[in-house]
Amino acid sequence: MSDLARDKVIELLIEKYSTVIHKIAYEILKDWHLVEDVEQEILFKLIERYEDKLLLPQDELKSYLCTAAKNTAINIGRKNGAIQEAEELYFTNAPLTMEAVDIAVLYDEYGFGIEMQDILRTLDNIDRDIICLQYGEGYQRKEIAEILGVSEEFVKKRVYRARIKIKSILVDRKED
Repeated sequence: MSDLARDKVIELLIEKYSTVIHKIAYEILKDWHLVEDVEQEILFKLIERYEDKLLLPQDELKSYLCTAAKNTAINIGRKNGAIQEAEELYFTNAPLTMEAVDIAVLYDEYGFGIEMQDILRTLDNIDRDIICLQYGEGYQRKEIAEILGVSEEFVKKRVYRARIKIKSILVDRKED
């Protein structure tokens, strides 16, 4: 990849994924200065060491960047003492899911309004994760199944049930 092409790809990555990287890193570190360090380190690694990652399909690249943001934030948090031991164990051992992200941030990122955020809070964590991944992130059911480590049929059933629950809540609210 030429330097000009690489620079353009990195510019597009910053434009497209910096918000996601910032949100993940901020949920872990709670410090915007450290969040900027996370973004810089991820971009540096992409440029210097992992240029081949730039050629991944969009969904794989996004997954890679989310994981890199989480891991880099944890490492920076350890170095700066921003992560306490209990939090460190949680972030190291638990997969990153939407329950680890503040629901209020979904409005800006996914376009879910206040009413939808309230409805999402009524769902089980797994249903909320699946709905956010499918309708917020645009993942296909097969991809969601891989992310969550469940079967595609499980995802299909949970989406169906969650949609019924969301519809019933909306109907109830409309009647009130």
